[in-house]
Amino acid sequence: MFTIIWVIALILIALCAVSTNKVFHHLPILELKRQARSGQSIAKALYRAANFGQSLQAFLLVIALFATGGSIALFFSNMPLWLALILSAFDIGLIFLWVPYSRLTSIETRLAVLLTPFISICMHYVQGPFDRLGRILHGYYDDDAIAGIYEVDDLLKVLDKQKTHPGNRIPVEDIDRARRALRFGSKTVGDIYVPRKAVIGVKPTDSVGPKLMDQLHKSGHTIFPVIEGKSEKVVGIIRLEDIVNIKHSISISEIMNTDIHYVYDDALINNILDDFFESRGLIFVVENKFNEFVGIVTLQDVLRLITGRSSKQKSSDTKSDIITIVDEETGTEQVQPPAD
Repeated sequence: MFTIIWVIALILIALCAVSTNKVFHHLPILELKRQARSGQSIAKALYRAANFGQSLQAFLLVIALFATGGSIALFFSNMPLWLALILSAFDIGLIFLWVPYSRLTSIETRLAVLLTPFISICMHYVQGPFDRLGRILHGYYDDDAIAGIYEVDDLLKVLDKQKTHPGNRIPVEDIDRARRALRFGSKTVGDIYVPRKAVIGVKPTDSVGPKLMDQLHKSGHTIFPVIEGKSEKVVGIIRLEDIVNIKHSISISEIMNTDIHYVYDDALINNILDDFFESRGLIFVVENKFNEFVGIVTLQDVLRLITGRSSKQKSSDTKSDIITIVDEETGTEQVQPPAD
């Protein structure tokens, strides 16, 4: 009878150590600290002991190991071998395989809160040796492997889970912005440029007059490529603000900006973003590998990829007015013709 009492007591001690450790590490220490500062009573109580970190984890692990080892020793010294093996396997499975990975219960939380003062007092005296033991134990683990993040896709999955986490306090808009930023490096000009068929251009031989001005205003755009001949070669850029105050007849070729910047459709967005700022270009002409004109890309197209905003730009500073819809999931843009 005395042996049974000892066995039950040792098993309960091991279960308390493992359960308490699970409670202390259920939340990252920084989040537990935030909740404690916000006045949550349970977090304030737990943080007193959880702040000991890896030394606390080593302390509780040693208690669980010794208590489990003691109960197993009693099994083998007082029972038939076959029964001792069965009970030992059950004991180990319950304490180290089931309890640590089971759902956290309110009973475990209350138990940890009750034990925290006692654990805190103990840790003040044994923190030194257990801190060294904790560092040794953590030395066998690869923090990167624990995090499970090796590629961008892994981090995107973490952000997806964060959006639906019940305790999430990060605005969904910020998470979506982070997702787009992570995809940004792999995007190419071909993912965002405005295709040739959606581009409204003018000819170098066109004359600035009421008819042309009316057409340009109706297009809803503020910047236009100057396209020459059947080859559709872009020979210049014209802004609406450059011609709106012209009172006399003049050809587009006389006032167009011939400082043209070209980019290939397979160029990375990261690279052309630097080119935009270095060249101070208003618009880039997009070509394919055959040097054929396939569309245009503006700084606003790049910025919309980052911000995810769907908008119709009309500012004279932005110099672009292409209507786009950004796909929140893929980060790509769909072009819609501007309304008349």
